[in-house]
Amino acid sequence: MTDLPVTEGEIFFNAPGAGKPCKTWYKIVGNLQSSSVPLIALHGGPGAGHNYLLSLTDLYRDHGIPVIFYDQIGCGRSTHFQEKMGDTSFWTFDLYLAELDNLIDHLNVREKGFYLLGQSWGGVLTGIYASLRPKGLQKGYYF
Repeated sequence: MTDLPVTEGEIFFNAPGAGKPCKTWYKIVGNLQSSSVPLIALHGGPGAGHNYLLSLTDLYRDHGIPVIFYDQIGCGRSTHFQEKMGDTSFWTFDLYLAELDNLIDHLNVREKGFYLLGQSWGGVLTGIYASLRPKGLQKGYYF
């Protein structure tokens, strides 16, 4: 990946009920300022991480599609919550949906639009996200 443009960063995420500052780690392969609509990759788990999806970088290399990877809250390089193990009032769909919205807004891709690709748990999250935002299917969102 050394020959590809890669940006990594962390964004603040106000996780409801977390009781501590939280961050979401992300990696962008490509340029979000290009005319291509980016793909956001949602990994499985919860508990996995983005690494096994890195073959998606071929989408940028071969077709110029920027790819956004991120480690969902509690996974990989994002904030972990060992103190919340088994706390079903904390680990909710709403938590993960809020984090995804936070990432989308931070990276300023909402207006331009984006594709979502989810694998396993990430596929469930993608389906829920799409079903709660039918208005977005008309402009800006691609599922």
